[in-house]
Amino acid sequence: MAIDKRLNRLYVSSMNHWNIRVVDRNTGNVSVFAGIPYVSSGTFGTPTDGAPATVSRLSNPLGLSVDPATGDLWFCDTSKLWRVTNTSTSPTIRVVSVTNCWDTAYHPMNGRMLVTARDQFRVYSVNTTNASDVVTIAGGGATALPAAFGGLAISAVFTAQPRALAVAPNGDVLFSLGAAGVSWIVRIDRADRRLYRVGG
Repeated sequence: MAIDKRLNRLYVSSMNHWNIRVVDRNTGNVSVFAGIPYVSSGTFGTPTDGAPATVSRLSNPLGLSVDPATGDLWFCDTSKLWRVTNTSTSPTIRVVSVTNCWDTAYHPMNGRMLVTARDQFRVYSVNTTNASDVVTIAGGGATALPAAFGGLAISAVFTAQPRALAVAPNGDVLFSLGAAGVSWIVRIDRADRRLYRVGG
């Protein structure tokens, strides 16, 4: 789920119906915001870059986040990162260059969208005004866990997949790592950019 405070909306992923629904928090009305309204299995498919949101098919939308500066809705589907622009007028689906996307989280202190890329074993930071500006903030290094705890997050190499993602009120980034026999919650400290184990 994700909340758009500007329009007082709640977005909900309806994965079994292959669409994203929007709840008007003023009236309680619920409608399909992205994806084709569910009628049968024929509504399942891959999103179409540049298509109107309610015309494009979806398959498994998850990891919803709203960019409060623009109102754009970001989400993951078919292992890619997508966003819906012009949410208040003519919602349009756009693909973003990140693949293997699992979850997203908006970082209010730098205005960037964070993304866990499950099968790339990385966490990315995406410029919301220039989506081709993508930088790695965790993973892709050479030091395996648990030895990497306490070191720079970009120096770590993950053998477990980064999945659920959140930003703490102080700006720290938290995410889960999951694989057979491994289940950790880890934190990137906003001040020193080092990786710390929180639980698991």
